[in-house]
Amino acid sequence: MKFVKLDCGELTVGEVDVAVLVKDAAEKVRGGIEERDEAIKMGAQGATVLVFKEGGLYFPDSGKRVEGRIGKELVENLKPREGDVIIIGTGKNEVEAEMGARAAAMRLERKR
Repeated sequence: MKFVKLDCGELTVGEVDVAVLVKDAAEKVRGGIEERDEAIKMGAQGATVLVFKEGGLYFPDSGKRVEGRIGKELVENLKPREGDVIIIGTGKNEVEAEMGARAAAMRLERKR
């Protein structure tokens, strides 16, 4: 897994954000709540789940597209393809954020 630290601003709830790409997992995501809960269990403050489709990043529950700098940075750094998922773990520090992202990603991996 490749982890990328970046500032996701209002997209997340924590001070530090770490994103990870999960390949071909979009069909495994419902609303992203299960993945968020997994991140919290591991000590993160939360996790944001985004699905890559039709050339952009979308929230799975609302279908709202992520626009602006954050969406662009996530795509440039992680290079998702159609059907991939980006999970952004968030926490008080980088370790918490990465642990949250990893836990949420592993939950999706186990669903395969």
